[in-house]
Amino acid sequence: MDLVIGADVGGTSTKVALATTTGQLMAYETGPGGNIRSSPADLGTTLRQTLGRALTGHDPSHVRASHLGVSGAGPAAVGTVTALCTTALEGVGVNGPVEVRTDLDIAFASAATGTTGLLLLAGTGAVACSVEDLVTVGRCDGTGWLLGDVGSAVWFGRRALEAAAADLDGRGPATALTSLVLEHHGVDPLDDPRQGLVAAVYPLAVSEHGGLAPLVLTTAAAGDTVAQQVVDEGVDALVRTAHAALTDTLGPGRLRTPRRPAELVLAGGLLTAPGPVRSEVGRRLAHDLDLAPGAVHDALAPVVGALRLAVRAAGGPDLAPETLSTLRTRVTSWTAAGEASPQT
Repeated sequence: MDLVIGADVGGTSTKVALATTTGQLMAYETGPGGNIRSSPADLGTTLRQTLGRALTGHDPSHVRASHLGVSGAGPAAVGTVTALCTTALEGVGVNGPVEVRTDLDIAFASAATGTTGLLLLAGTGAVACSVEDLVTVGRCDGTGWLLGDVGSAVWFGRRALEAAAADLDGRGPATALTSLVLEHHGVDPLDDPRQGLVAAVYPLAVSEHGGLAPLVLTTAAAGDTVAQQVVDEGVDALVRTAHAALTDTLGPGRLRTPRRPAELVLAGGLLTAPGPVRSEVGRRLAHDLDLAPGAVHDALAPVVGALRLAVRAAGGPDLAPETLSTLRTRVTSWTAAGEASPQT
């Protein structure tokens, strides 16, 4: 039986799927995140362990190709990430062709009905890319927490921390975010909470700051002006990022006429979960891009896109839309249920 491996390695979690080249899911496992810039876990170790669990009961020599979508595997780091992924695969006995791209490629491939369009992701990081024949041809942001990722969960979390610190210091407006941030980090509000906050947040991995994003959204919904301003700025930034990707050429030049995508795929927790960011970004981009009804899709199971690309790498035909739909349903149902690997 010919098999393929697909993996979705993000900042907070790793998902590995094993399937036949015809699209039958054989196993599915999850592990910690593996972004080499922002995750506390080691990419090679967590990937090898998750792959090992997924291959339990299966012959690794039957794997014909592997495709891994890895957060942080852009051009600046793809060589390093590919070497780590290849070593992890070899460590569990898989020696077939290995293709490593970013998590963007697999997110688009998992949800799009065709092969060309626009992806916008806002999760641990934030980035948009224009896609043709399932290959990224233009992008904007995705430059990491230090240089960008504006509108990401980490960006929202950092803005919450900045707002709380400014409030405590008297150099910024009062906000309900302050007490929530202190509580979230276990800081005593009566014992110089400024220094308590410093002690609590600086040792954290960057990706952990994304845990504050839900607090910003709920506080904004409750009427807090500061939190609402953060949400508005995040939405505006994500819309700008999407538009910029349509004129990008992956080089110093820009297109004079923006590409006109037929499909928009939204990915990442902030854009696939119901809420003000998802609804407002989706509404504005559907209007701006004059998208047809039903042309906005949520990438709820990016690992399915990795399987789709792995099948293509193995020389098989592109998986049919109904097969992709079945894979998405199976993966999302197991993820929601928190069950063990669906070995078949």
